[in-house]
Amino acid sequence: MKKKVILVTSLLFILLIFFVKIIGFAEKPLEISKMCTIKQSDIYIDDYLYYDYIEIYNPNKKSVYIGEYGISNNKDNLFKYTIMNGLWLGAKDSIIIYFSSEYTGENWTVAKFDINEKDEYIYLTDSKGKIVSKIENVK
Repeated sequence: MKKKVILVTSLLFILLIFFVKIIGFAEKPLEISKMCTIKQSDIYIDDYLYYDYIEIYNPNKKSVYIGEYGISNNKDNLFKYTIMNGLWLGAKDSIIIYFSSEYTGENWTVAKFDINEKDEYIYLTDSKGKIVSKIENVK
């Protein structure tokens, strides 16, 4: 009797996982949806001019915690910039991260390194170090 209960419970659990994936309740990874480099924009923050940025998009129907995610242009150092703790990205929402090695302020939306035409990719990494998205730098 105990074996039947365990077997039925296991089968129900497997079916539940199967249906959740089919219906689309499984969380999708965040994605870098846009990248701007080579002085294609004129954006000022705290009197600093920014040209380079990426847009991170949440394709899910619920908010996703993005605190401690990493952003980098170097696959060997995926946490050149770490998104601050406590930050959530809303459902179907996006956020812009700017790049400047010259910025000395405390604005959390500015990664304090530069991206340029030599960078092949920009990487977005979850807090555990897994690359969840990358975007190719079109030259």
